[in-house]
Amino acid sequence: MAFVESAKFIDNPKLCVSRQISACSICRGKKIKCDGLVPVCSPCQRSRREAECTNGSDKFAKGKERSYVTALESRLDRLERDIARARLQGPTGTIPKAPATAQADVALTTKGQRKEESHLNELVSDFGFLSVNATSRDFDGLAQDVFAQLILAPSTVVKIPTTEIDILPSRHTVTSLVQHYINHDLALYPFISEAKIFGSVEALYEGFAAPSDEWTVFLILAISLASLSVSQGDANYAEAVRYAGAVQKHAKMVLLPGSLQAIQMMLLLVQYSTRDLQHFDSWYLAGAAARMTVDLGLHQDPP
Repeated sequence: MAFVESAKFIDNPKLCVSRQISACSICRGKKIKCDGLVPVCSPCQRSRREAECTNGSDKFAKGKERSYVTALESRLDRLERDIARARLQGPTGTIPKAPATAQADVALTTKGQRKEESHLNELVSDFGFLSVNATSRDFDGLAQDVFAQLILAPSTVVKIPTTEIDILPSRHTVTSLVQHYINHDLALYPFISEAKIFGSVEALYEGFAAPSDEWTVFLILAISLASLSVSQGDANYAEAVRYAGAVQKHAKMVLLPGSLQAIQMMLLLVQYSTRDLQHFDSWYLAGAAARMTVDLGLHQDPP
């Protein structure tokens, strides 16, 4: 019975923003405490004024719109500039400089390292601001791939090679690896149903797989292969990296804010990252997944 109630709560979570931006107009007018529940706060529900609650009818409370949105937009612009600058850097992580004397070069390198470290801390802080303070509705209207970039760019240690899986392995091989994942990983973290997993496998082999189906199956195969790997660089590890690289093209379509499926896709990536620290920062991804979960209200006990 408890499992059934938990499943119902996951399908219909009690939504609450992770940080209340401001009280709704009704509560501010009455000068009473507003709990920030969406789409309608508790005081408005009790007074049967659901239609007038700004949590449900407006994106932000009146008078608070521009200051908060402007802060988010300015930080987003800075993040995009940082990402563009990082892509222009050389393989050593520093922008090439003109030749200099040995002593001056050492001084410049030390100063550059300190500046880079400070710059990186500022970047992480900015992303933390967006993740913790913003809810899914705060990302409404942004480019579809912005949220995925905000997740993947700071969490990438070494860019994973993008690959294509032209020929699927045998059905028996895939089923064995999926069962290995169910027995060793899903048993500990049951955040996705077995029916959903095997449904994605079926869709993949029948030729009507959605991006979420490929993301699910390929990452599960990558997780299982990585767990079977005995050393970095062996055949199992190489296959795991190949499957993980094949799902990168779907990131902007599956890593979207404000949905339960996005959290499930994110948790699969977190599980893989714990087995491939060469390419991903698992702590960063786990923190981002936790913030997405709190934004949906899944941190609360089922009613």
